[in-house]
Amino acid sequence: MANNHIYDYPEKILQTKEFLEKQGIGVFGLVGTDREISPYEFEDENEKYAFFGHCWNLYTATNPNRVNDEKIVDCKYADFMATVKAYIISNPQRKTYCFMHWNYDLELLPFPMHIKLSHDLIDAGVCGVIGSHSHVTQCVEEYKSRPIAYCLGNFYLPSGIYFNGKLNYPPKARHTIGLRVDNNHSEVLCFKTDCDKPISFEKTVQIGDYLQLPVSDIESYTTYFRKHRQKKLLVPVFDSYVGYKYKIKKRWAICRVKLIKSILKILR
Repeated sequence: MANNHIYDYPEKILQTKEFLEKQGIGVFGLVGTDREISPYEFEDENEKYAFFGHCWNLYTATNPNRVNDEKIVDCKYADFMATVKAYIISNPQRKTYCFMHWNYDLELLPFPMHIKLSHDLIDAGVCGVIGSHSHVTQCVEEYKSRPIAYCLGNFYLPSGIYFNGKLNYPPKARHTIGLRVDNNHSEVLCFKTDCDKPISFEKTVQIGDYLQLPVSDIESYTTYFRKHRQKKLLVPVFDSYVGYKYKIKKRWAICRVKLIKSILKILR
């Protein structure tokens, strides 16, 4: 539930959580009443799992919850890392996965900082990192034999329905992937979405045969990202998720989003 539009309907957060739980569907990504960040824990075929959710707080800073005290996990990346690492140390028997809501709409390349963050999470003991939000699929890689899917794509968010039917996605958003993890083996499931059929399965491929990062060295990748990213107009390049420069870049990005929203409001 840690996503950028959850605060559009803050009064529905607890209703959604309760509805899902009544259907036997696990929920994670919400901050508890004690303000603690905790994962969803479950067992499957004698394996113990834990799922953490996190939303990049750039989104909540530009779309806050002004209705109630319900809160999603949007803490600083360094704090999230520390929480996950401490949990893994205390629960070494569980396979821990992190679901990350990040990047910009329709951006085909992951931010360099999110590659670093994903690698650091796996170095801390996470078994896999799954990203979302950009509405288009991004690269998938195995780092230290553990999967990272930087964005799964749109899955099911059809065109012509939301915002009075005005929300429509380009062709590049009609391809979606899933990540299947079974006995430490991972593969990519490919789907076609937002077409004649809502969801249509296409094929299964090995991670190594799917879209990979164009370069493996992070410094070389940052250079590549600067040249080939989709959104460049006044958008900073986030190459680190900690430090003073990151704070300045995030503040600038927040001001940019607020300015765009103000302009769109006037135009409407």
